[in-house]
Amino acid sequence: MKKKIAALIGVVSIFILASQYALADVQMAETSSSILGSWLSILPPLVAIAIALIFRQVLFALFLGIWMGAYLIGDLSFTGIFSSFFSSLSDFIVPGVSDPDRMSIVIFSILIGGMVGIITDNGGTRGVIKAITRFVRTKVQGQVVTSLMGFVVFFDDYANTMVVGNTMRPLTDKLRISRAKLAYLVDATAAPIATIALVSTWIGAMVGFIETAESEMANFNEAAYSVFINSLPYNFYAFFTILFVILIAYSGRDFGTMLKARIDLYKAKHDPKLDKYNLYKDKIEEDEAKKSESHWMNAALPILTLVLGTIIGLFVTGEG
Repeated sequence: MKKKIAALIGVVSIFILASQYALADVQMAETSSSILGSWLSILPPLVAIAIALIFRQVLFALFLGIWMGAYLIGDLSFTGIFSSFFSSLSDFIVPGVSDPDRMSIVIFSILIGGMVGIITDNGGTRGVIKAITRFVRTKVQGQVVTSLMGFVVFFDDYANTMVVGNTMRPLTDKLRISRAKLAYLVDATAAPIATIALVSTWIGAMVGFIETAESEMANFNEAAYSVFINSLPYNFYAFFTILFVILIAYSGRDFGTMLKARIDLYKAKHDPKLDKYNLYKDKIEEDEAKKSESHWMNAALPILTLVLGTIIGLFVTGEG
């Protein structure tokens, strides 16, 4: 706890020093616009990330980042600290929540969460695990299948994370694959796949950004989607991330936090107190005792409907 408090004091100190620097800079320029485009603009996300890592409170960290951003573009004074608190609510959070595009993401995530809950309760997840375990019996096979599942739900990174993560978790638990490794396998095939798929919600957003940029460029008439296609070979992050996740899954090697989680999982086999995810409890037998029948079609039909519905929606409306 003392370390967290010390870290918080350090973050706040950096914020105060940076604010004083910004205040002096603004007083010289007689305008707050000098902050825009400067290195100070990266302070809000850095502070938000630091607070999230220290206290494991994402919502609080995000709000603090918004508050800090509102302060930097507002009245850089002592009273501005308090006025920016209210402006962060009235000028950024409330308009952001009322924005249709942002709300569509929230509603989409909620609906996917509901679908995942139904699949879990109707036995679909257990059915999928039953079908997969006929062919997947080792940790390496389980990791490879989990990483390849990311290619199935390719149309949206949120859907990929929620569907693949919740569907494959019982299998990775059964094979004693750490949750940290599962998180890596799922996350590393979510956004990278969505950013290079020819049809996805990410592509729709990026093409829209390209169109907006083209509208301000004279004598540039190339179609936005064509620009996106031509830029695909330069998406090094996506291609290298996909390559690395497949290599790591196939090799069975772990690094960093994943290695630590794997070691802790081995220790938990002999010390139940270390088994914080209860991976050594036989959840499969507990699930089998439930009344719902386990069949893979109970999961395949909802997921297939989601995939096809999203793809058709992207083609028909252009928005998904």
